[in-house]
Amino acid sequence: MARTPAILCLDIEDPITMRSHQATQWITQDISTAGLVGSCFLVAEKVRAWEQLGLRQVIEAVKGHDLHFHSSRHSFHPTISEISESLPAQAGAEMLWGWERPGWEATERIMGRPVKHWGLSGGSWSPALAVMLGQHGRALMYSPIYGDDPSRPCWFAGSLNVAEFSPGLCGDFHQDTKFVQAWADYKQWVDQRLDRGVPYLGLFGCHPTRVVHHQFWDDVNFGEGRATTPEKWENPAAITADEEHTARNNFQRFLQWMASEERLEVIGFSDLVQRFSSQKAGCTPRQLKEICQRICEEEAVIFTDSFTAAEILGLMADYTQHPNSDFLRRRELLAPESLPTKSTGSTVDPEHVLAVSAVVQAYLTAARKVPDQVSCGESVLYIADYFVALARAIVVGNNTGQRRFRVSVDCPYPLIGEDLARRATERIRSWSIHRPDLDLQWIERDTRLLSWTYKPAWTKEELSQVQ
Repeated sequence: MARTPAILCLDIEDPITMRSHQATQWITQDISTAGLVGSCFLVAEKVRAWEQLGLRQVIEAVKGHDLHFHSSRHSFHPTISEISESLPAQAGAEMLWGWERPGWEATERIMGRPVKHWGLSGGSWSPALAVMLGQHGRALMYSPIYGDDPSRPCWFAGSLNVAEFSPGLCGDFHQDTKFVQAWADYKQWVDQRLDRGVPYLGLFGCHPTRVVHHQFWDDVNFGEGRATTPEKWENPAAITADEEHTARNNFQRFLQWMASEERLEVIGFSDLVQRFSSQKAGCTPRQLKEICQRICEEEAVIFTDSFTAAEILGLMADYTQHPNSDFLRRRELLAPESLPTKSTGSTVDPEHVLAVSAVVQAYLTAARKVPDQVSCGESVLYIADYFVALARAIVVGNNTGQRRFRVSVDCPYPLIGEDLARRATERIRSWSIHRPDLDLQWIERDTRLLSWTYKPAWTKEELSQVQ
């Protein structure tokens, strides 16, 4: 029987309390004893605390697992969303990397192991983070970016995004009655998805800090935008020693079930990313023309199962310059940087559309992103209009009798951009740490724009069946 890959996630944060450090040690030791691998998302400030306190045993217990980053300071203000509040995504990505890189490098130094990908810290997401991760080849877990099926990983801004994960049991382990009910619900969640045939399972293990405390450390100190200084930090209320004994016993029961569940293959997040890292190298001219035909029919910016809208534009521009090629190579391209205020609504000549593709091809090669607009004859076309016009010109081909046609695309990005922006902003708004007055206009705008870089992700085996 084929087993479904599952990742056991741990959000290891809370640099404030000694109880959370100690809980991290026994939790990761118990995972190792059960013969499982945990995907540990580490906050740099917590790892620095281990080093400063001389907690070498904690470091050794954690480093045997699959290590990933959970931001430099997690809930300290400003959060990643707050940093990105008034920054366009592509410019903000460079600044964000400068902000996060020292923590990432410190985490790798202290742990003595590579820290490979990113676990979203609470609801602190931004398009700048997506672009940054794509630029540095990092995947994102707990992503707010997904298509119609949250169980299907996807590509966005050049980064692999994994969205769906199970509810947690953090606050239930220390009470037997609560744990039994919550665990039954947890297993029902797993059964429903296995019956549906999902490509992976994100199994949330716990926040070690929440296993041994009645509240989250950051809610106590940083909720609703409070910028509490270290001398005023308060520890969250802790469970008793007897309750922690109960919590550990129940956590071990949870692990034993996971280890014995024959339908699951528990792997690290790194392994899951590797399994979904394959992408189509490109397509044949015939396949491109089929995509162009669909664009003409829908009169819209589209993506396919194999290519983002930006990649499709690159393939079309490549075809117009090399029409005799047997194979057109896919290249990763970022989105336009601005939205048009309205559709062009221009009438264009297909020969002009094809002629200007040489300029577009040169821009894509030099800038590695989609231009905002294109000069075409006497008209200036916003890129969504040019996208459709170029597809139509390719379909027309050498039909010299084809007359000028009007282009007027309703939406300047793939329609999924609206859903992506809505989900992302709902996630950001829902996090208790953020300021209630957080301005999300730039974040919404750039999420929509970056839908030019969205497409589903597939395993190598699945990809062979995808057109």
